[in-house]
Amino acid sequence: MKSSTYAVGGSRHKSTSCNTHQRTYISPMKRLHAIAFAVSIPFASAAFAQKIGEVDTAFKLIGPDHKIVVEAFDDPKIAGIT
Repeated sequence: MKSSTYAVGGSRHKSTSCNTHQRTYISPMKRLHAIAFAVSIPFASAAFAQKIGEVDTAFKLIGPDHKIVVEAFDDPKIAGIT
């Protein structure tokens, strides 16, 4: 831990710091995995659901309307059931 003195508004203050300006190294492979995970998140729910229909229940002038959405999901344990 190093100690330094600096001036603020004409008075002197003593400060201690522990290498606060060093960046943490992240390996390129970890960075690649994080990017791949972040990009795949929006596609995860779209791959499993099939949209059957939707109905607007309330009209809003500003913002999205209130909706009821019906989706179908395949059951992986039973063949032919949605």
